[in-house]
Amino acid sequence: MVGAPRGPFRRTGWSGTGPVSFATDAARVAREAGAEIRTGARVERISVRDEAVTGVVLAGGDEIMASTVVSTADPKGT
Repeated sequence: MVGAPRGPFRRTGWSGTGPVSFATDAARVAREAGAEIRTGARVERISVRDEAVTGVVLAGGDEIMASTVVSTADPKGT
């Protein structure tokens, strides 16, 4: 990434101690902004309506509505 960071990272600056610290800092900033982060939750599918993401359906059947979904799965898995 080149130039000044935008969004919430502008307030906190970049972590210079490596990728784990960056991920921890990113999660903290996201939570402070109201995001809910779940790790280890098996996602059955990403819900889509009118070609836009509406949330996810978990393996147990629970549906979580969200305007943004971030996946670290490969493109086939996502």
